[in-house]
Amino acid sequence: MMNTDLEQLISAGNLEPLQDPFDWGRAERELQTRIPRDFRDLIDAGGIGVWFNHIGLYAPDTRYQNQNLLRSAGRFGDLEQFWEDGDEVPPPDLADGARLIAWADTPVGEVLYWEVQDSTPPEKYPIYLGHPDGEEWRRFDMQTTEFLAAIARGDLPSPLFSEDAYLHLDEPFQPYTFV
Repeated sequence: MMNTDLEQLISAGNLEPLQDPFDWGRAERELQTRIPRDFRDLIDAGGIGVWFNHIGLYAPDTRYQNQNLLRSAGRFGDLEQFWEDGDEVPPPDLADGARLIAWADTPVGEVLYWEVQDSTPPEKYPIYLGHPDGEEWRRFDMQTTEFLAAIARGDLPSPLFSEDAYLHLDEPFQPYTFV
C-alpha cells in the first residue's frame, strides 16, 4: 500500500517508474544498514533527481557520481574525522553508536542524512540537515517522503537553511539526465 506522501510526490513530479529498479539488497549490504522503504519506493517510482530545483536525491549506482548513495558510508567517516579534529560539531542529540547516512544534498552544501542504528527500524530514522559549515544541525522526526511532501505543501515544521533563497516549489522535480 502506497503512502499518501509518496502518492503526492509521484503526482507533483509527474514521475515515471524506472524500467530497471535499483538493487536495494546490494545497497543495504554495502551500506551495512537498511534503507527506508518510502525512499526506495520514491526512487523506483522515478524520483531520482532534483526536487524543488534544490534537493538532489541519491541513488545506489555509480553513474550518479556525487549523488551515489553507496558513497554515503564513507561520508560519515569523514564527518567523524572532522568532529574529532574539532573542525565541525556533531548533532548534539546524535545517539551513541548511531551513524549518519547521506541521502540528498543541495548545491550550497547542505546535506540530508538519516540517523541509523541497528535498534531503530528504517521507517523511524530521524532526518538530519547539516549546514555547510558543519556547525549547525536540524533534526526532523519524519520519513523521507513525509519530509519532501511537507516541503511541497509549505508546512515543514522547521525551515531549511537555504529554502527562502533557493527552493522553487513551482518546479517540483527534474530527473537527472546523462549525456
